[in-house]
Amino acid sequence: MERVIAVECFADKYFFGKLLQNEKRIRKEKNKNEVIKAFEKVKGAFLIGIVDEDRKELLLDPNLKSFEKIKEGRSFKIYKDKTKYHFIFALCPKAFEDWIYQFLKCQNKELSEFGYINFESFMKETKSEQIDKEIKYKNLVKHVIQTYPDSDNHIKEFKIHIDYLLTETYQFNLEKFKNL
Repeated sequence: MERVIAVECFADKYFFGKLLQNEKRIRKEKNKNEVIKAFEKVKGAFLIGIVDEDRKELLLDPNLKSFEKIKEGRSFKIYKDKTKYHFIFALCPKAFEDWIYQFLKCQNKELSEFGYINFESFMKETKSEQIDKEIKYKNLVKHVIQTYPDSDNHIKEFKIHIDYLLTETYQFNLEKFKNL
């Protein structure tokens, strides 16, 4: 199984491995810039990058001049290289941690229910290389994975789009994708 999804951090690797029920598809890069550089390394091969949107427009990065925005979801934007099967999911409004917290808020859940003092403590823990061993984080991820299918939310919407790409890969059809 090829590692066709590049992510920024260990927390992302663990979460998206669980969401997609296949940790072997995820490749952990050092940071957002390395995720972007991964597209150069794979040449024309299929690759999805998942990055935090942060504060600046992603397409201002000179390495992404061949990308264009093809879809905007509720809490993510999707970009595609104009000629290759390269895709980027930018999690918004800011970062992965906000993305997860936003999901909990739509369920009227608090981080304290998973043992976190506050959002800052959650952010700090997600930076750990050992995040996959942290019981609080594992319980939070387990909760998200078990409950996201039960309601209309941005994680469910994200999953529909990434599943389409992983299924169709080189048979990607922009019109079908836009209508998901």
